[in-house]
Amino acid sequence: MSDLERIRPDLVLGRRAPRIEPELAAARVVWTEVVGAAAARNSHPARLSGETLVVACSSSAWAGELSMLRGRIVAGLRTATGARLEVRFEVADVPDEDTL
Repeated sequence: MSDLERIRPDLVLGRRAPRIEPELAAARVVWTEVVGAAAARNSHPARLSGETLVVACSSSAWAGELSMLRGRIVAGLRTATGARLEVRFEVADVPDEDTL
């Protein structure tokens, strides 16, 4: 038990996991369908920044490849989810399929 839990249990109990925005959750569900299996293994919708979907890519090569397909990806996400999001790609850790 941490010091905080001993001193102020009311601050620790009842905490909830952060809420995932519906647009982000929807993008994650359709991501493989929109970008294809190979790209989906090397990228992951990580977070929303305003109205921009930030996608983590396993390498700069994948970030560059997906950047060239940005228009198709934006259109695919809009069709599949109804969300009007811009997309930005950055190199970051991509979670394994087993951990999703």
